Amino acid sequence: MFSDFVDRFGAIGSTVILTFVSIIISVVCSILVRLVAGMPFTWPASMIAAIVPLLIAPPLVFSGASAVEELLETRSKLELIANFDTLTGVPSRAHFIHLAEEALMEAPEAEPVGLAIFDIDRFKLINDTYGHLVVDEALQLIARTVSVQLRESDIFGRFGGDEFILLMPNTSSNEIQSMCHLLLTHIQTLSVGIKDVRTRLSITMGVTSAVPAAVNLNDLIARADSALLHAKRQGGGRVRYI
Repeated sequence: MFSDFVDRFGAIGSTVILTFVSIIISVVCSILVRLVAGMPFTWPASMIAAIVPLLIAPPLVFSGASAVEELLETRSKLELIANFDTLTGVPSRAHFIHLAEEALMEAPEAEPVGLAIFDIDRFKLINDTYGHLVVDEALQLIARTVSVQLRESDIFGRFGGDEFILLMPNTSSNEIQSMCHLLLTHIQTLSVGIKDVRTRLSITMGVTSAVPAAVNLNDLIARADSALLHAKRQGGGRVRYI
């Protein structure tokens, strides 16, 4: 209850509001006590009833609210770290699965969904040639390039290592294949390296689609993964649909 209050109004806002409320309660209680005791109303007594919480409440409330605010900020940061890949900023594997399963549950059973898995071609060679910093740059470039092309309803995440995964609700087989070819084209314009020594980026994509009534998320992932393996055996740098 208090944490929700602090989350909404902040430490300073909570201090102001709760101090004001405590003053009102103190004054009202003071008046009621005097009435019950048969004592007449006096302004000095009411002033004292207002001043006491005004002096005591702010430091106490602000101290507690500040501590709660710090805990809320820490929890928010931990949730961010747990749910999103710190390098690319896209959902982590676990968070992607959570979001994708929710999307499949909410999607109409007859509405097609598409799923694609892709990884970076020659990833180990890039790592061995240029090092981890350039590999990190490649992952970030690809994540940004894909993210700007997607709809709000699409779910895109890092699946592990150099592998990414994309779920597109309400998307036919032709539509997701067109999107994947577009993404491949955009990514093949990117390059990474050190100074003038650079290499073009490319990806290989395995793609599938189905209606939620016929498959679950694991089925879609397995089919897309199989398509990815076939595409890599054909040399990579392409989109393979199953």
